[in-house]
Amino acid sequence: VLATLSGTVVPCTITATNASGCLTFKFVSNGSIRSSGWTAALSCVTTIPAPLAGTVCSNAPFMTLPYTATGQTTQCYGDDYNNSSPGSCGTYSDSGEDRVYAYTPTSNECIGISITNASTIYIGYELYSGCPGSTGTTCVASDGGSTSLSGNTTLTAGTTYYLVIDTWASPNYATYDLSVSSFGSGPVNDLPCNATPLTLGVTESGDNTCSGSTGEPAAPGCWTTGNNNSVWYKVVPTGTTLKIKTIVGTLTNTQIALYSGTCGASLAMVTSGCNDDA
Repeated sequence: VLATLSGTVVPCTITATNASGCLTFKFVSNGSIRSSGWTAALSCVTTIPAPLAGTVCSNAPFMTLPYTATGQTTQCYGDDYNNSSPGSCGTYSDSGEDRVYAYTPTSNECIGISITNASTIYIGYELYSGCPGSTGTTCVASDGGSTSLSGNTTLTAGTTYYLVIDTWASPNYATYDLSVSSFGSGPVNDLPCNATPLTLGVTESGDNTCSGSTGEPAAPGCWTTGNNNSVWYKVVPTGTTLKIKTIVGTLTNTQIALYSGTCGASLAMVTSGCNDDA
């Protein structure tokens, strides 16, 4: 059996595996709805066309950042990777046809992935270190469930990553625009010992894109749970009180924690220095 087909969704090509090139089709109507049959337009070729670039990891096109591609589709790319593939991200958007893109950073780098104008909310992306189905492959990032998706993650120099665009079938495929950009190595003040100095009375702009929480004190108890994309600042007050506030930007509900001491293990939270609605 080469394929089991239902409804109007059919594969782009069906290739015979016998020497004569013959294909046999069997029509079966289900028990609840009786139909008179089906019609199909068939065309035969003697030379099998080469697979589309991006059907699997081995022929995935390598991206140069910034990368932008409009009018993309997963149709005719086949369902090569799904939740049964070793190393799978295990997301819902993993059962339709999938399209693969590749990228190898030359230095440690934070990238942003954006999918827009998708034809279905059941689209999703998965980013892997290694190819799905291969031993040692790990899921790095994923997102899905909207016609517009975005996320960022930090990559390791010299490692080849595979970006897989897929759907939660049905629909079996989706159209979309894809953009992948570089944020360099991420914020310089991602760690306490690299904190940005503040001047009292002066507003300092900030960006926590691609920041994380590794190598930092544990999340303050007043903060909401989840991923901590924290950045660090330092200031020397001139009195016994200090007022700190954030101004609304793309983050509309910021969290602040105030510590004293030397960066590293000696940092201690200041009493009443935690705010989950700054």
